[in-house]
Amino acid sequence: MEIDPKTVEITELIPQRRPFVMIDRLIECEEDGCRTDFTVREDNPFVLDGVFREGGIVENVAQSCAAYNGWPHWLNNEPVRPGALGAVRDFTFHRLPSVGDYLITEISIISSAFNLILLHSEVRCGETLIAEGEMKLCVL
Repeated sequence: MEIDPKTVEITELIPQRRPFVMIDRLIECEEDGCRTDFTVREDNPFVLDGVFREGGIVENVAQSCAAYNGWPHWLNNEPVRPGALGAVRDFTFHRLPSVGDYLITEISIISSAFNLILLHSEVRCGETLIAEGEMKLCVL
């Protein structure tokens, strides 16, 4: 039986807890990456003067990777493994989203070995690319 990741409570896939959750759903998950969505809310800790700041976008990407990593563990009834951000490289912010904006984050795995994941990410608001870059994460 195939399970739709959109129906799984996101906190079952990531180690973060509210109010520090920066993704709403895992939309799809494949071997080489995933897509998540997120609506920016006024009470988000990274919102300042109605704008979702850079740190929130980086955390959104990191949590998207955590959901990618958590999905197969969840499917196998295993606990979610925490991770740590190792590096952020060549990250460009084209525009910062506002409260109410709906974001789609797509991560593509560049390489994965042992506990390290190198990924490329793109964050979009509608059709507009608002941020992109690479990230290295270590799964503990």
